[in-house]
Amino acid sequence: MKAIQITFEEDLLNDLDADETVKEIGRSALLRQLAREYLRRERERRIDEQYARAYGDNGGADPEWAELGEDGDWPPEPPPEPPEDRK
Repeated sequence: MKAIQITFEEDLLNDLDADETVKEIGRSALLRQLAREYLRRERERRIDEQYARAYGDNGGADPEWAELGEDGDWPPEPPPEPPEDRK
């Protein structure tokens, strides 16, 4: 680990120090947790943006498939096979 120096407003630092979780795990541990959570959320946000760009207005479908519509155009189901005769 590497020590860093950060600044907080005095009121915020006092509120932070009064928190029970901060008293248990310490300021540094809490700030590491918050930094990890921030990075995880940002990574998910960027992935969501990439999906939105990739599957934008046409849902990512190739234009030749767009004419099929929402449900597509499927052939009819074959008729059920007749039951076998039992003798």
